[in-house]
Amino acid sequence: MNTSSPEDPGTVKAPPGFVLLPDSKLVQCNLGASQVHAIFRVRAPQATGMCAGITQISIESLTVGGKSLFDAPELFNHYCIDEEALHSIEVRVSKGTTHINVCYAQWNWGIGYHNKRCEVRNAPLHE
Repeated sequence: MNTSSPEDPGTVKAPPGFVLLPDSKLVQCNLGASQVHAIFRVRAPQATGMCAGITQISIESLTVGGKSLFDAPELFNHYCIDEEALHSIEVRVSKGTTHINVCYAQWNWGIGYHNKRCEVRNAPLHE
């Protein structure tokens, strides 16, 4: 996560092996027989406004095997307003089923993410 002030001790740079996403990014791949399509949008920190000082990342759409995981764009790791933020998504294939693990968590600057809550969703293997 980045903030509008690089001197902010909360600014966390991308770890080795990871890169910052551009403003908008389409990611697609095949996982087993399922096709995964995701569109991410990144909004840079702004100088003014409520919650404007942090990067906002939204998952504009995410489909696995033709099944949409979200009804509307979903903010990712956005801890400013909501008590709970979408924290991670894991998609894997096991025994002919695509398993999707969607996790939410609370954020606290002193301890990071905590009180993690996950939902397991299944998707068809073929579109």
